[in-house]
Amino acid sequence: MSIDSLDSLRDEAMAKADEADAAADEAMAEMAPRGDFSAGALNKVVEALNAILPSFGPMAEEYPTFAGDEEMLPPEFVNQLMMVATAAADADLDDVLAMEDVEMVQDDRDLQLLAGKLRTLSQSRDFKQFLKQPMEGEAPMAEEEETAEVEAPMEGGEMEVEEDDLLMQRM
Repeated sequence: MSIDSLDSLRDEAMAKADEADAAADEAMAEMAPRGDFSAGALNKVVEALNAILPSFGPMAEEYPTFAGDEEMLPPEFVNQLMMVATAAADADLDDVLAMEDVEMVQDDRDLQLLAGKLRTLSQSRDFKQFLKQPMEGEAPMAEEEETAEVEAPMEGGEMEVEEDDLLMQRM
């Protein structure tokens, strides 16, 4: 295969990925909650969301605050809220925050309730502990193996190894 054909395959794959991303964004925009949302109520949710995002690891970036009122929740915002709701469901904490809590938001009162639920999750030890566990199918972090120090060979050609070191290796 020539480099030109590899470049064209890569370009084609990137174009398809961009199309898929655009379709996902469009679907998220269609299902995004709509209503009368004030900047103050939205920013309460942002504040509560940003309090919980560090528990998701370094890749979860803080969501910016809103400068004005909105009639539709932005798709990126809904996506982050759904991520938290999905994690809550996976942790069997959907009684605290469920997908419907995000999907059914229609006004400032609903936003205030959502912010309270997010704050509750951000303070939950069970939720934080759940997020620290490796995901199903995720390889556990490799642990460094300790090697036993071996002393110089003795006269009989045998090596003397500390018994404790051998026992520790077997654990």
